Amino acid sequence: AFAQQLFERCELLKPMRAAYESLFNDFRTYKGKIPVCGCVLLDPTLTKLVLVCNWAKTSWGLPKGKLNQHEPKALAAKREVLEETGYDVGYDMGDEDCIEVMNKKQNAAMFCVPDVPLDYPFEPRVRKEISEVKFFPIDELPAKQWNVDIFVPNIKRWIKRYKRSRNRKRAAAPKKPDDALATEERGGAPPNAGGLADLFALPDGE
Repeated sequence: AFAQQLFERCELLKPMRAAYESLFNDFRTYKGKIPVCGCVLLDPTLTKLVLVCNWAKTSWGLPKGKLNQHEPKALAAKREVLEETGYDVGYDMGDEDCIEVMNKKQNAAMFCVPDVPLDYPFEPRVRKEISEVKFFPIDELPAKQWNVDIFVPNIKRWIKRYKRSRNRKRAAAPKKPDDALATEERGGAPPNAGGLADLFALPDGE
């Protein structure tokens, strides 16, 4: 292994060669406890999500990565998604969009992001980490997937809450008058669309 070669060749590390295995195992344990953040990218119908395939093409997972020290979780999630998929998350993510799961002593925070276009040209910005980015139906995940299924129940609960909130906002939005809607459907301008000059124009001869 490369790390072992460093202990063999580096003068600074040579005195610790005998403890290499123990030190390496300690590092792996520490690395496995660093929190990860990412996003659940959902299509406009909220029935499909984006998964990324590792470089070896052996497993699919949600786009995510390790949280940097003092980095806000939402910013880390957006950064990792941009790196792994090329998608720049513009959605204003809040705590209500976050799903947190503890998996083998590692905390994972995933933010749900709606309305990602199905035809978006995903393109990873990291080299030799991601081999493919693709939408999958939430209920038809690939057989070779890494811990995606543990998020699915919470993702479905978030979708239900999001739909209820969206429907309430639509119901509360002011409705356009029927004549304005009819005019717009015909492709014409709504009444008084000529501007202030038309509103205050005097009749002919005055």
